[in-house]
Amino acid sequence: MKMSSDLIKENHRYLKACILYEALQKIPIFDSYRSFCDTVGHDAMGYPDFEFWYYRFYHGNRDLDYDWSVDPKPKTIMDIPAISMAKIAEYLDPVERTRIRSMNRAIKAVADSIPPVFEKIEIIVSDSSMSWWLNDKRFSCDKKGSGCTLYRPYCSKVEKRDTCHIKKGLEHLAPVLKMPNIQVNHFSLRLYDKTLNRDDFLPATFNAKSVHIYGQTTNQVAQFLSAMTPGHLESISLDVSMFGRENKRIIFDTDQFKLAKSVEFKFLWTINVKDLVHFSHLNRFKCRLISDNAVEDVPRIRDMISTFEEFESCELEFSIVGGRCRMRKFAEALGEEIPIGAQPMKITHWSVDPEAKTLVDMPVVLMNKVAKYLDPVERTYLRSMNHAIKAVADTFPPVFEKIEVSVSDSSLYWKLNNQSFSCSNNGNGCSLKKPNSSKVEKSEEFYIKKGLEYLAPVLKMPNIQVNFLSLYLPDEILNPDDLLPASFNAQSVYIYSKNTNEVVQFLSKLTPGYLESISLKLMCEMGRENYGIIFETDQFKQAKSFEYKSFWVSFTVNDLLNFSHLKSFKCRLRSENAFQDVPRIRDMISTFDEFESCELEFRGRWDSVPMREFVEALGEKIPIGPLKEGEKLTITHYYRIPESRESLVFKITDDETRCHVGIRKIR
Repeated sequence: MKMSSDLIKENHRYLKACILYEALQKIPIFDSYRSFCDTVGHDAMGYPDFEFWYYRFYHGNRDLDYDWSVDPKPKTIMDIPAISMAKIAEYLDPVERTRIRSMNRAIKAVADSIPPVFEKIEIIVSDSSMSWWLNDKRFSCDKKGSGCTLYRPYCSKVEKRDTCHIKKGLEHLAPVLKMPNIQVNHFSLRLYDKTLNRDDFLPATFNAKSVHIYGQTTNQVAQFLSAMTPGHLESISLDVSMFGRENKRIIFDTDQFKLAKSVEFKFLWTINVKDLVHFSHLNRFKCRLISDNAVEDVPRIRDMISTFEEFESCELEFSIVGGRCRMRKFAEALGEEIPIGAQPMKITHWSVDPEAKTLVDMPVVLMNKVAKYLDPVERTYLRSMNHAIKAVADTFPPVFEKIEVSVSDSSLYWKLNNQSFSCSNNGNGCSLKKPNSSKVEKSEEFYIKKGLEYLAPVLKMPNIQVNFLSLYLPDEILNPDDLLPASFNAQSVYIYSKNTNEVVQFLSKLTPGYLESISLKLMCEMGRENYGIIFETDQFKQAKSFEYKSFWVSFTVNDLLNFSHLKSFKCRLRSENAFQDVPRIRDMISTFDEFESCELEFRGRWDSVPMREFVEALGEKIPIGPLKEGEKLTITHYYRIPESRESLVFKITDDETRCHVGIRKIR
């Protein structure tokens, strides 16, 4: 037989004849190739060559002398473009990606670019077998004599190997568990063998959200627990062999235990009552407690758990050393009575503190939940109660849609979102009105001082954010430091004031860069001092939108140079010579990179007609003839920006002594 197989291997026609025979029998190609290799040897022909001839014969082409070297070279998976391979990998589940990453380095790199997330991974190791599940796919490697058999869900045959079943299993499992950025919702590990080392198949840190570990010794359990990423791991379930229940302190000392939220110790692992102190950080736990004296230990359990700030629930299996009637003794230690002769299945006990509780006595975790669901106005009430509650409320950055403040010589009024407050002068003192109170509070204090006691702490809350802040300040009686912190996060602001200096004082309190939109209004001629100090503020320099309103103040064309960083602006312009200034306005705005639109109120010389001057300066003509009643003359002008695809559109409307000019950029 040895000579005949060698003879066949040396003659390619004989090899093809063997393949032809398999194809004519219509034996499946994988079984055919296995039979072919068993007959003539595994080195007789590679699978790609066998596959070519098999399918050629199978489809009726039976020329044994066909020269297939003239055919185009068949494509392999390596010929797929990288972008297509990435899309293929994206739509595979994590188990399928573990298969393609084992093919070669290039495909492995593509597969590893998508972080693998498994719902569950379960591993069972004993001295006779090693089984593991990747989601719902089961793999196993079983001991057979001096070797092993390997079963994989995507392979129809059982593979036989001469190596140890654990060593062979780890060749397939370890590369999966050591994949970059692997994440597992639930990881289960049952070790009935002491010989397995953590480093054999787990990386230094393994991202599991929930873990169950069964081991032969506490040291073994702690070793594998320490591979889990602290903080990422939320839930821990541990079990140990009957003969491996040594000191549990090594579990309590791990960062994984200290940062977990839920822990369960299985039946054979008993916990002393004094060890419960280690559970104070947990939301939930489940364990078996053993006691020498129920009368002493049960109240200790109750009092200890009542101090756990993160605690939500627990399940305890309670036992007494050498004792019986465990339930009766537990209930009696809590002060509950059990009817004589009764065998109750369940008793409910309410632990009530004889001292009345206040809001301050609420556990921090519950106070956080209360504060979380309040709106920012409601949290301002909460934070005014005491320092402890204030600290809880301040953990949630307050975000207001709008805050409006108005100060006059008789009242201080403010509005937080849609809640209105006011403090008014009443002669002998002031009257305070709050939306959450039906009564009017009276005080002998000055109305502004009293009002600021309520308003200033709100505006100075840590990390406060306001979409729109409005300050109406017609009188110079309020100091910016009394009202606002050093840096106040407002996205948009409106300031109405008596003079420019006061405007700048309040404007400088707002966080530069965070502030996007500025609207300013001066109330009288007293505001005609140097408005250039506004342009020098960081708030203006980093804003995106600016509006300036004043009957007494008009900007010059030169002032427009300060607006080059803005997306939009609105102001009043005055010109002594429209035929010079209007083209300058157009040319200047056309160079503003961020510009989107603006509105200008344009005034010429007192004896001029600004509409006609502006339009003619742009080269447009005004139609002759009367307008309809109530209609205003409007001219539209288009200007193509040189060396650009962008244009400016001017819309000029007459308004007697001034004209309104709207300009926008189109692309």
